[in-house]
Amino acid sequence: DADKLRKTYIEAIKHKKDIDITYRIRPKSGKPRFVNLRATYLSTNTTNPEFHAVLTDVDEMKKLEESLLEQQLRYQVAVKSAGINIWEYDIENDTLLVGSSSSRIKKSCFKIDDYIKSYVKNEFIREDSRETFYNIYKELKEGKGEVTGDIWFKSLNVNEYWCERITYTTVFDERGKPLKAFGAGRDITREKNAEAKFQEEVKYREVVQRQKLA
Repeated sequence: DADKLRKTYIEAIKHKKDIDITYRIRPKSGKPRFVNLRATYLSTNTTNPEFHAVLTDVDEMKKLEESLLEQQLRYQVAVKSAGINIWEYDIENDTLLVGSSSSRIKKSCFKIDDYIKSYVKNEFIREDSRETFYNIYKELKEGKGEVTGDIWFKSLNVNEYWCERITYTTVFDERGKPLKAFGAGRDITREKNAEAKFQEEVKYREVVQRQKLA
């Protein structure tokens, strides 16, 4: 990190500005450690500039950050490979924020205001799923910790519907009031269609069986 540190010093002296940089040092043990340097520019003398500096050992914090970043990356890979949609729902304001991890969203993220009313009004929810849809958000507002349900949504590209199994986990404030909920959804259209086909086959066999007995 020597070049990075040297360039930071040169820029600070040239522009008479403060320094805030994290870099690695090699202590007597020989194992590099992360330190943070915060230095306030004091002198107006460019020949012999002075800084008031504080050097802090941030090795453990840096390792924790790297560990959290690694876990986050693993999580994102797992979510994308599993085809799971992730979003955040503001219970009080009825606002839904969809993040980039959502496989059904083309944009990096977007916000939907007046979510419940707008989705029903624009017929994005299939009629036979509306009761389940309303109940999910009713239970969230009532303070239920976890809510789940299967909802049929209208496709944005064609006049078809697809089914998503939604699970919400609610976050509360210090008084126990529900603030927001983190949602996760998985496309189960194939499962639902296969289940419907199986039920049709069962009914057909029952009809055939009754006709044979008659």
